[in-house]
Amino acid sequence: GELLVQLTNLCDQYLNGRYLIKNFPYAKMASVYKACDLFVLLSDKREAFGRVLLEAKACGLPIVTTSIPSRRNIVGPSGIFIESLDKEALVKAIKRGLLKGKSTVSKIQASKFDIKRVGPQYEKVFLKLINK
Repeated sequence: GELLVQLTNLCDQYLNGRYLIKNFPYAKMASVYKACDLFVLLSDKREAFGRVLLEAKACGLPIVTTSIPSRRNIVGPSGIFIESLDKEALVKAIKRGLLKGKSTVSKIQASKFDIKRVGPQYEKVFLKLINK
């Protein structure tokens, strides 16, 4: 996106050629997730729902993310949460996540947000609002 140049400059400065920035069509994302060992999302509380967390969980990936109530709800008890963006805390969390490996627990947590499950719940709420 619009921050590609800044991101590339930061990666050049701190990762010294040990990075890859790629863009994939949505239809290929399941393959991308499945090729990974760990998913890390360090967004702040202003980010909306965080669908990428569900996508990663549905592929069984261990997840490291910030300790925000909405993230805890989405990721569930199998997630690894960091309280701050402290470098040492992040390194420890990533190591823990890599040791965990992929699991079906992640897939089960992701299924709690399946549209077939939450869709009827939304419908009830909307109908209740309309009928008031």
